[in-house]
Amino acid sequence: MAGVQKGFKLPDKLPTEGERHDWRVDVINNIHSECVLYYFNLTARTKKNSNWSYSFRCRCCNGTRAVVDGSGWSNLSGRIYGQKGKGPCEYVGKPRNPEVRPFRKGMQFIHFDVEASAVSVHHPKTNKRLSKSVASNAVDVSRDRMSEWLLFCQDQNENTRVLIQRRATLVWVVMTAQPFSSPSNLCFRITMAAGSPTASFQDAFKSPRTLVRDLKLLYDSIFDEAVQVIKNSPGRFKLQHHSWTTPKRRTAFIGVHDSWVDADWSVRSACIGFDRLGIDHTGASFAGHLAGILDRTGLWFKWSGIIVSDAAEANVRAARFLKRKIDSDMRTLPDSVQSHLKHFSVLKQRRSVLRSWSEQSSC
Repeated sequence: MAGVQKGFKLPDKLPTEGERHDWRVDVINNIHSECVLYYFNLTARTKKNSNWSYSFRCRCCNGTRAVVDGSGWSNLSGRIYGQKGKGPCEYVGKPRNPEVRPFRKGMQFIHFDVEASAVSVHHPKTNKRLSKSVASNAVDVSRDRMSEWLLFCQDQNENTRVLIQRRATLVWVVMTAQPFSSPSNLCFRITMAAGSPTASFQDAFKSPRTLVRDLKLLYDSIFDEAVQVIKNSPGRFKLQHHSWTTPKRRTAFIGVHDSWVDADWSVRSACIGFDRLGIDHTGASFAGHLAGILDRTGLWFKWSGIIVSDAAEANVRAARFLKRKIDSDMRTLPDSVQSHLKHFSVLKQRRSVLRSWSEQSSC
């Protein structure tokens, strides 16, 4: 285009006569302090050393305060709230302007009348004061942004409080062996409401299923953290497992722990498996669970080949079946694991010889 300087870009839409842009609107929209928006009027600006200096008039004492390059809003709000060593404006309790409300601690600026807090905005060319509706809209836009930010922070705090309450309730249920239906009890809800008188706490105790889901998520997170610690440990670990059955043989469980020595030469242990067994569990089922746990966690290469358990026949068979399973799957295990498995076979043969010898001696 002829007559257009190089690097000049035309705007997408040229403003009409009634849509002329005012610099005061941009300055007001950049102010996120409702205290500043209410108690100060933007009056003028001057340019010093390529930086803009904005002048604000206090609506309490009619004094003028300057802010350089759009920063220093805290100095203006400190004039109302009070600064260390200076104190607040002497007219905040009884403003000279009768339309301005006296400042009180804890007052809410969001509910103020927009018309009462309108700033004085003038046209840059004609220097005529704009209508109160235009100035009020500028203040209203900035206040809407502040209100949205405050509501967002409140929602975030409510969500965080609900998560903390759900976790604390879960710990209470687990540590005191309470049923999952206890948080749904009316007495428990009344007790929690007395300590946290908000409506959000109700979301933390919807149903026992919510508590069960939280328990599973917590277990998975702790389990994954334990597995990562084991993988990053310098040495190898040994397996320990124990099984038990509930009264009347209703349900059987197996718990698997591992123990290792960390870099600080401290003995540490962690639970890496907790499974439900069938009623008639055998050594083969134990071996399958142990192999499955090592498969899921990928800890074969960190296992030392040592299994610690009681002297039950099923546990002895579990070690033998586990060795067979490893041989049948053609796993590439470290030599230390293979040597421990061979040592287990030799140790079992020695124990059988000693048992037979003791039986003959007793006769």
